[in-house]
Amino acid sequence: MVVAYSIGGGYLFEMLESQNEKFSCIEQQTTYAPVENASMDSIYAIVKDFGEDISDPDTKENALSAIELALENFAKLAMEIGYTGTDCGMMGKEGGQPFAWNFYGALLFAVTIITSIGYGNIAPVTYYGRLVTLAYATLGIPLMLICLANIGEVMADIFKYVYTNLCCCGCCKRKKKETT
Repeated sequence: MVVAYSIGGGYLFEMLESQNEKFSCIEQQTTYAPVENASMDSIYAIVKDFGEDISDPDTKENALSAIELALENFAKLAMEIGYTGTDCGMMGKEGGQPFAWNFYGALLFAVTIITSIGYGNIAPVTYYGRLVTLAYATLGIPLMLICLANIGEVMADIFKYVYTNLCCCGCCKRKKKETT
């Protein structure tokens, strides 16, 4: 039951989050392109302003400072956008960046939810993904605890059998037979 619940959760979370992942990538890429172009124009303007006068050490120092400032500004803006440079059009296709919310990633997320580990690299960002996570955990954690209790009971029985037959060499049973 737990295995089927986990597999179902993997498919459910993949369905809910993978399309949002592609949409988010495209949005970041669209926001990133103008910032990149503006930064390149800024650096080009700096080089054009200093022109051939760059051979002078003071001018070279000023030009490099201005370029460094433009690059720092670009890096700050790029970090705020969060675009990783992936080709969003090829995302999820052969030769392109795989989805983080593929079946295996979603299955890992589903298992970490029902085991209440709560560790993972991915988390749902959509409203419905978060809502389903709450419902999934509410049903899945008790199901997992029941499964663990059953496994613990079987392991306890195995331990008792091994202990009485191997460790005690059957002496526990003999004593009980002798006293009756």
